[in-house]
Amino acid sequence: MDHNQINYIEAERACNTVFLDDKRLFASMHLKLFEDILSKEKFMRIHRSYIVNLSKIKSIKGNMVEIQANEIPIGASYREALMTMLGING
Repeated sequence: MDHNQINYIEAERACNTVFLDDKRLFASMHLKLFEDILSKEKFMRIHRSYIVNLSKIKSIKGNMVEIQANEIPIGASYREALMTMLGING
């Protein structure tokens, strides 16, 4: 699979859902393994349960990022690193 097709990955208990533009894939590997495999320049963990494709972020509203029509929370401990990675002050 081309990693550029990934919008974001959501961890929920023992299963992860990989959200693509037109479908979802399910994987039983830990989110940390996805974090290790995916490019650090293109993907970032922004919450204990989410990794996002940075190029797919449409907007940031408060403590949420928007990817497609989905709002994904930004964890407090991840916010500063996300803003730095995106070149946003604040």
